[in-house]
Amino acid sequence: MCYSIYMVHYPVMAFVMNKLQLLSPFFSNQYTDFFVKLLLCLLAVGLASVTYFIAIEKPFMKWKIKTARRDQ
Repeated sequence: MCYSIYMVHYPVMAFVMNKLQLLSPFFSNQYTDFFVKLLLCLLAVGLASVTYFIAIEKPFMKWKIKTARRDQ
């Protein structure tokens, strides 16, 4: 799971931060703006990482175990 977070965190955060620039004028306080963006980035990275792990990483882990057993 850590590798999934490592792989997706930067592109997801860049995308989310780019889209959230439109929300900045709605927050008068810079701390509120920061924490809203932080929360949304963490949520997006978490969801993308779980999806990446289930769709890509886990099947390859199973495939590796199957090929290791077959080679013995």
